[in-house]
Amino acid sequence: MSDTTNPSISIDGIHPEFDGDVQYPYADVGAPKLLHISSVTNDNRRSYNYTCPYCKKELLPKLGTKRRHCFSHKKGERCDIDKYIHSTAEKLLKEKWESDEPFEVVMTVRRVCKNDNCKILKMHGYQSCVKEQVEHFDLKKWYSDCIVEKKVDDFIPDLCLVDNTGKHDPIFIEIWSKHKSSEKKMSSKYKIIEIRLKTVSELEWLPNHPIVESETVTFNNFDIIKIDPKDIDGRPELIKYTLFSDTLKSHLYNRGEAKCWTYHHHHPKAIMEVVAIKDYIYHPNSFWLYCNSLAIEKGYDVKVCQLCQLYNNNEKGCIREFREKGIIIPCDTVDARRCEQFRLRDRLLKRCKIYMSSNPVIVWEKKPDGQEVETVERQKAWYE
Repeated sequence: MSDTTNPSISIDGIHPEFDGDVQYPYADVGAPKLLHISSVTNDNRRSYNYTCPYCKKELLPKLGTKRRHCFSHKKGERCDIDKYIHSTAEKLLKEKWESDEPFEVVMTVRRVCKNDNCKILKMHGYQSCVKEQVEHFDLKKWYSDCIVEKKVDDFIPDLCLVDNTGKHDPIFIEIWSKHKSSEKKMSSKYKIIEIRLKTVSELEWLPNHPIVESETVTFNNFDIIKIDPKDIDGRPELIKYTLFSDTLKSHLYNRGEAKCWTYHHHHPKAIMEVVAIKDYIYHPNSFWLYCNSLAIEKGYDVKVCQLCQLYNNNEKGCIREFREKGIIIPCDTVDARRCEQFRLRDRLLKRCKIYMSSNPVIVWEKKPDGQEVETVERQKAWYE
């Protein structure tokens, strides 16, 4: 709720149109730097001629004991506070650039995987893996000059950072209080740091603090950095199934062995491989059964005990037809290929085929003629 009894407060926190004295923190004294009111004392107050950075009219230092020290215009004189803020901020940032101090900015840097054709993510509808983190930069390391209101093409930015070597495109710094930069400028190709200053007191932060990305400071059109996938935190962990040609045995890479940048490196003896994002897998063993059922569907003579009619899942063993009913024989998957009693459990096979729900997988096959084929498989929902 706004304070309607205080004319110095506006609805959105920005200075209102006003009457009467305004407390200014800076004055132009004809020296290279603007002078802050804290540098003025009763002893040296007559050492300078104080003028407004915008309108150039005389300012008076007020050094009373009851109110905060400030500069103000003479009684009856008025100045556009919006333009005072703008002109003062320009000068302060220009002086900061010309000082020996770093010209720091703090922004969120977006680094994106350089693999633009990643099938792992695109099969789930995502474009790329992204790493975002807040970083500090001293722009003086890349830019050699800061020019006030330098015309660049059709634009005149408040400040323009220029690299005289030509290696880096210019950066515009735009300052506003009530009136934003034009849409044409903001939608241009140029990098733009836009700083919104709501009150004169915010000017005092500019000389001694970095320009920090926030609700009032935005960084527009800054580059997205392409990086190696192995340098991205939070990239998807994969699970990979491999079926070998000589034995038709299978192996599951389940503990970080499969990487998004190496999943397409196939085992020399592999004839089929299946890759999925591990977070979408209910249980590794379920995925292994699904991949085996997929291999059977594709015509490979795969036999695993868990897909056999005689396998007792609760006891983790096999009930052989020639043994007394109810006697469980420990099941050895290695023997499944030689087991004469193996009978495929069609119902379980069907359930395995629909296990993956809407989660797709990448299936690679090496055909008898040596041709390699890679497809994306999608199944119906498990509970349909």
